[in-house]
Amino acid sequence: MVTVHYDMGFAGDGRIARRQKQCSGERWNSIARKSRLSYGTTTGPRWRRKSYLSSMETLRRWLIEAKLWRRRRARVEQAHVWRARRARYGELVQWDTSEHDWLEGRGEKLYLIAMIDDATSELSARFVRHDSLEENLKQLRSYIVQHGRPVSVYTDKASLFQVTPHGIHHRDAPVQQLTQIGRALKELNIEWIAAHSPQAKGRIERAFQTAQDRLVKGLRQVGAKDLESANAYLEQIFLTLWIRY
Repeated sequence: MVTVHYDMGFAGDGRIARRQKQCSGERWNSIARKSRLSYGTTTGPRWRRKSYLSSMETLRRWLIEAKLWRRRRARVEQAHVWRARRARYGELVQWDTSEHDWLEGRGEKLYLIAMIDDATSELSARFVRHDSLEENLKQLRSYIVQHGRPVSVYTDKASLFQVTPHGIHHRDAPVQQLTQIGRALKELNIEWIAAHSPQAKGRIERAFQTAQDRLVKGLRQVGAKDLESANAYLEQIFLTLWIRY
């Protein structure tokens, strides 16, 4: 006796028709061209999830097979010894400013001042018109109000954080010269640590690289044209999604 399964001769549920692959690829390219979003296969489906019948990984595989998307390999120009993360939240915060065309010519020039926790990569940031002493002190105050006082901060050797002493070899030269931010950190009992190279601030530098790609695209999508709209998108959307990045 031979038993014939009812589904014999039909394609299995796990097989996806070639036409569906082709339609998904064509739909992806059509949306990308019309919206000029230039999203990759990782970020794009998050914004256009309703436009696809497949998962992100399936879409990525189809596009690569169809030669509509090319893998990009990270190029390491110079080896750098990685520093281990701090063990606890608040032990060390990296602090820096990124100068970039955030609005892509749609509005005024903006700077992004950011502070990132070394242990958890939790990010605090805001757009400002000038990378000034006042704006950096506002960012420090905002961080402390939201997250508490960190044990130490890690920055570059910019003049905001370090004074280059004149006549340091003179016998009357002060032993320690502090900037206004330096005095504020001292009064708050926050240790200041200077980075000797951009690689040493790898956590914040990589955060800026991510922001210069994904934050710029998000600002473009919502049509941000000024400081207020840029900060609104940054605080309400981008920072809430940051941990996923």
